[in-house]
Amino acid sequence: MIKRKLVLFFITLIALTSIAFSNGEIDIKKQFNQYDTKFIELNNQIQELKDSNIELKNQLKEKESQFHLYEILLEKYENGHSSLIAEFSIFIAVLSLIFGFVGYFTAFKPAQESKKEVDRLLEKLQSNIDDLFSDYLKKNRDKLINNYLQILLDKKDSEISNAIHYLDSVKHEGFNSEQLFKMRKIVLEDDYKYTHQIFTNMIFTKDEIVENTCTEILKNGIESVTAYTLIYFAEHEIHKHDNLVIEYLNKVPEKWGSKIASIRSASEDYLIKLWDDYFDKLNTESMSNIKSTLQFYKSDYKKSDKSTFEFLEKVKLSKFGQEKKSDELKFLFLVEKPLF
Repeated sequence: MIKRKLVLFFITLIALTSIAFSNGEIDIKKQFNQYDTKFIELNNQIQELKDSNIELKNQLKEKESQFHLYEILLEKYENGHSSLIAEFSIFIAVLSLIFGFVGYFTAFKPAQESKKEVDRLLEKLQSNIDDLFSDYLKKNRDKLINNYLQILLDKKDSEISNAIHYLDSVKHEGFNSEQLFKMRKIVLEDDYKYTHQIFTNMIFTKDEIVENTCTEILKNGIESVTAYTLIYFAEHEIHKHDNLVIEYLNKVPEKWGSKIASIRSASEDYLIKLWDDYFDKLNTESMSNIKSTLQFYKSDYKKSDKSTFEFLEKVKLSKFGQEKKSDELKFLFLVEKPLF
């Protein structure tokens, strides 16, 4: 009886063990099958991303070819008088190209690495477009300036008004040496009625050619632009021509009143240094006119005119003011401080 029970126990144990191992084997196979399926799916996704990346690069090459065509068209454009129309047309064309890129990449959702590559290429494209337009506009601007300066040199009356207007509109951007040399010729050599307009454009560019033109203006006494010459020296604190400035004003001492106002508008410190260094070179007429102008400032400034009071204080405390306080400029020391 006991033997029979032992046999049944072992048979049951063997059966249970068999079933347990059988189920474990089934579970492991099932898991392997699931992993294999996922691996195949991931492999398919990777292949799709590769195909998408290839398609994306082909699209980029096509857009770059189109952009190259626009670049060629820009380089071949040479008609300066229709520049505004052409610039607008080119701008619209390139803008369409950019929007084409934006629309394409917005609709298409590449993988993260592909998107980074797209962003990099778009940034590079934008940079190239900016550089291209800057270079184009600069070249077109220089061409127009040269054409208009030639019109002025040739004195083509029918186009002079447009030339003057254009030069005035671009003066804040400055001029290159070749353009300044042509402008110098107009100012100094042609005794031209547009000397004033041309020279007032020149002084927006700090250049040795402009500086030399200023000295020639003082030497030749070209009255229509001497005030702007002094403003140019004052703005840039150029003192190496002070002797020439004093020499010029000693010849026309009655001009001191207006010239003091012009120089002050640019730099009071320049004016005071001019007086400090050359007060002993001022002739009697010049000194008399300087005194009259300062007395006018003293009697005319209002209680709220802080700038005039501060200017008179600078003069009073300067070497020039101290030197002359016992005679010509003694009145400066009687200036009352206004109620600001």
